[in-house]
Amino acid sequence: MGKVIGKDLRNRFTSSKPHDISWRTEQVKVDNFIEGVVPDKDIESFVARLDKLGINEAEKRIKMIGRFIKEKEKEKGEH
Repeated sequence: MGKVIGKDLRNRFTSSKPHDISWRTEQVKVDNFIEGVVPDKDIESFVARLDKLGINEAEKRIKMIGRFIKEKEKEKGEH
């Protein structure tokens, strides 16, 4: 994809289009790598299932992922 600047870049951060969501996901992975955050395969699988189900609304995804992480932590006895 070509160079993205200005308004186009701002739109990518809020868009529900699959290619923009994919782009944001890749940006998170890059940011996490830079920060030394280790990927969690269970969470990545859960997010992939959300993608496959077509659940693209940011607010809904955030809530669902948050619940998934809380349940995972409960199972491990972390909280």
